Amino acid sequence: MEQRITDWAEARRCVDAVLEALDHRWTVVLSSQCPAARIWTDLRAEAARRTPRTCSRAVQLHAILSPAQADIVILHHDLGLSVERAAHLMGMTEPIAHALLRGAERELGTSFDG
Repeated sequence: MEQRITDWAEARRCVDAVLEALDHRWTVVLSSQCPAARIWTDLRAEAARRTPRTCSRAVQLHAILSPAQADIVILHHDLGLSVERAAHLMGMTEPIAHALLRGAERELGTSFDG
């Protein structure tokens, strides 16, 4: 089950840790097929290591949806990012992000528009 950090200070430390680790393998990440997706994966792994076991909305979404679907729902619907921005952060195209959102809507029986 996926976990998410709810404390903003701890979330900042998590991001800092990922960026610091990136500093040592920058050229490898940049030469990968999609650097943003690679960093997103690192961030998810670091967040999982730092998160206490609680049952937040994010945990519930990750228990029902695929990791990518849950992430795009949280970024777009819960945090209010545009689909374009959320897709960019996750290292995917906007059409793929829209497809993930539509799949999440079907799984959850809800709509994330407006």
